[in-house]
Amino acid sequence: MSKALEGAYRSLGQRVSIPGFRRGKTPREVLERYVGKEALLNEAIERLVPQTYRQVVQEKGIKAVAPPVIQVEEREPLSFTAMVSLKPEVKLGDYRGLKIEAPLLVVTPEDVNRVLEELRYDQAPWEPVVRPVQQGDLAIIDVEGRVEGQLYVEEKGFQYQVKPAPLPFPGLAEKVEGMTAGEEREFNLPFSQGHTHQGKERHFRVRLSEVKGRQPLPLDDALAQGMNLADLAALRQEVERQLKARTEAEMRRELERRVVEAVVAQAEVEYPPVLVEREVEHQLRRQGLEANEERVRQLQPLVVQEVVHSLVLGRVAEVEEIEVSEDEIEAEVSLVVKEKGKELEKLFSAAPARQSLREALLWRKTLDHLIKLTSVEKEAKSGD
Repeated sequence: MSKALEGAYRSLGQRVSIPGFRRGKTPREVLERYVGKEALLNEAIERLVPQTYRQVVQEKGIKAVAPPVIQVEEREPLSFTAMVSLKPEVKLGDYRGLKIEAPLLVVTPEDVNRVLEELRYDQAPWEPVVRPVQQGDLAIIDVEGRVEGQLYVEEKGFQYQVKPAPLPFPGLAEKVEGMTAGEEREFNLPFSQGHTHQGKERHFRVRLSEVKGRQPLPLDDALAQGMNLADLAALRQEVERQLKARTEAEMRRELERRVVEAVVAQAEVEYPPVLVEREVEHQLRRQGLEANEERVRQLQPLVVQEVVHSLVLGRVAEVEEIEVSEDEIEAEVSLVVKEKGKELEKLFSAAPARQSLREALLWRKTLDHLIKLTSVEKEAKSGD
């Protein structure tokens, strides 16, 4: 404490101007009378507490995962307590002996026909129609929206495909449906849950100027050629190929989910609450939302699940000695740049982006390894 007080004296002496003395040259007793003994003591405590905490943590071999919560018990002589969040403990079960039923999804001719029917509409041109707006139509509207009297949005000639969707405004499709050209409507729509204006309403004034609809194109070679394919047979093959690729990806995601849940179910995980608190704050900041009790309550269960899954897979990676090399990171960066543009190359030169990529690759490799260790059986078809 004596050394800390000496350091506090030197520090304050450099920062405090006292008439008649140059900074750093004020005698200690003069400085103490000028700023007060408490100020000198506070400065010493602010220096000594973190220094002592770091020393004790190092001596005791404590692996803290977050800054400590420190409480000064006495000032003279100085006594304080520090509560730290320790590194999570994960005890894995027998993850090598898992038996999992793999999901079984099949692309049927009916699935292909359904997509072809959708393409008949999607590829058809929009044409003016004289009738009330129906779901799926293209409505040409002038829209004005206000929140508590303040202009929120204003668009002229906005082309809006009328279908239930959260964008541009939840509930707009239902309000526009049934309108006829030249009609004007006024209505209120609430903000969605989690929005910064949650609990408030937007007042809209909408005027419909034109309605456009689609007549489905014939299911023939011309439809395929309009999509740069040779004929209808080639279009059918391409639709089937894409459906199978989507189905295989969906089956893989479901298999991964089942394997992770099985490994987690066998594991014992202890983690400090601060891990969840920090992740909740991070996700809210990423969404541009302020933390409040309701948002934290809604996010917490999902974040707890993410934290537990991450800790368990991280422990599996440690036990199985799974690592990600720099060559693997470079190969993944090259693939991303090739697919999404060279401008991303600069992004992945930054340490945070590379670390995120490393974690994603480690997650993928660990899942691949777990699936290899798992006895996978095909899910029985209904009726088998």
